[in-house]
Amino acid sequence: MIRRLALSAGLLLTSALSAAPLVRELGDGLGYARIAQLPDDLPDTAKVPGPALVLDLRNVPATTDTANAFALWLTLQDRAKAPLLVLLNPDTAPLIREVLHSQAGRPGILTLGPTTPDYAPDIVVPISADADRLAYAALDNTCPIADLVSRKLDKPRYDEASRVGKTARDAPPPPNPDELAAPPPEPPARPHDLLLARAINLHRTLRALDRL
Repeated sequence: MIRRLALSAGLLLTSALSAAPLVRELGDGLGYARIAQLPDDLPDTAKVPGPALVLDLRNVPATTDTANAFALWLTLQDRAKAPLLVLLNPDTAPLIREVLHSQAGRPGILTLGPTTPDYAPDIVVPISADADRLAYAALDNTCPIADLVSRKLDKPRYDEASRVGKTARDAPPPPNPDELAAPPPEPPARPHDLLLARAINLHRTLRALDRL
């Protein structure tokens, strides 16, 4: 009895420590689900935005049992008309990549990510580990996905007053020589989730080509 209670407590603690899956809607019939732990976080496809789905398996660990559970989940997916776009990175467990490799050629299941010494995804997306790590960490419940998948250039605004020129009275004082010697620090670059952006663009392209 004591052993059963200890086992139950351990399972509850493990469940509490595991991150909840992150589900978002990406528009145009595309959903997003980020997995933290297999198989518990695998989404019920009837309950996620879709029917097409981006399945984010970056940084996901796996054991033989959890990889087998993932393989079983994949066999139940009918993706001929609603693709499953799987995001991987070098920290995705090798067992997960082996499962996906065994599913190679199935209609509608595509993997995206950088290459590793033992695996090449269907769509190779060259991205540094640091850039991918920053983008992955930025995608939480408060960060809009649109900010992570788009690249906006901050351009100076030239209005009518700027084109005509300011009067001498409005002109700023001459800069301090020390300010001229040291350029102002650049603002930190916003993380760009290249993998997720590529998956979204792929889905949009398939829709435009009437492949869905």
